[in-house]
Amino acid sequence: MFFTTFQPESFPTPIQHTDKILSLGSCFANATGNRLVEGGMQVLANPFGTIYNPKSLNQILKNSIHLQAPNENLIIESQSVWRHYQYHSDISALNSQDLLEEISNKQNQVHQFLKSANWLMITWGTAWGYELIDEQAWVGNCHKQPAKKFKKIALSVEEIVNDFQLTYQELRRLNPELKIIFTLSPVRHLKDGFTENSLSKATLRLAMAEIIKRQQQIFYFPSYEILLDELRDYRFFAEDMIHPSQTAEAYIFNKFVESQCDPACQKTLERIQKLKKAAQHRPFHIEGREHQKFLHKTIAKMEQQASYISLEKEIQALKSQLRE
Repeated sequence: MFFTTFQPESFPTPIQHTDKILSLGSCFANATGNRLVEGGMQVLANPFGTIYNPKSLNQILKNSIHLQAPNENLIIESQSVWRHYQYHSDISALNSQDLLEEISNKQNQVHQFLKSANWLMITWGTAWGYELIDEQAWVGNCHKQPAKKFKKIALSVEEIVNDFQLTYQELRRLNPELKIIFTLSPVRHLKDGFTENSLSKATLRLAMAEIIKRQQQIFYFPSYEILLDELRDYRFFAEDMIHPSQTAEAYIFNKFVESQCDPACQKTLERIQKLKKAAQHRPFHIEGREHQKFLHKTIAKMEQQASYISLEKEIQALKSQLRE
């Protein structure tokens, strides 16, 4: 064997397919969350867009828990599009009122989801962040504004731990049964510099370890270590040599499922993925007898799945091909 492998430690409570999961943080949170959605699970993945640093993520969580109105002083207009400094550029509108309404709707969505969620998956990407100087306010996204408007700050382990402790208390009040999964994003933030990125990742990992030591029902999944210590090859990075490739994402995801999901969940994920793949089949002749039989059979299988598994889009697409 020419590479190192390891088996991630399983959580005390395995994930079930019926569980509800909120996934927040870096773009790696999207990758994991979307793959779970493809397997038919009830997952809300990064509804506020990508957020890289712990402090910004804590702010967004607390705002959603308390349904707190966004700070209107942090709204900006650029090229006729309105955005908010606390949120990703995906959260935008053509006027300030629509922007506030969109943020409010997202907060309500997260608030309601959190109340009944089984798991909160948090993926931190960097310990570096920015403060808007004029407002003395921490921002989640600089929205390509001039650098002179911001002060770059490196969060310390103590700052990250203390800030999350406050957020954790609020989460527990809203949902005492909520379990939390920490992951460290394997995406490298090389705009900060190579050595600064290494220091940042180490800071985040130390903070996670300290939080887990202090609290129950908080666990760590080693996505970062799987990429850098097990795969450890540029073949497993995308063309930018910064993000994991789709092959790497799939490998890490499979490790997650095998180590953290119960056997029934694993089987259901595989079954739903196969059904969705079958729905994408495009024959040479839609009217052909064999394809029509295939359509009826696949639709019947989809309609037999549990009610919480959303396959309506796939079912309607298949029904549109029926000729009988």
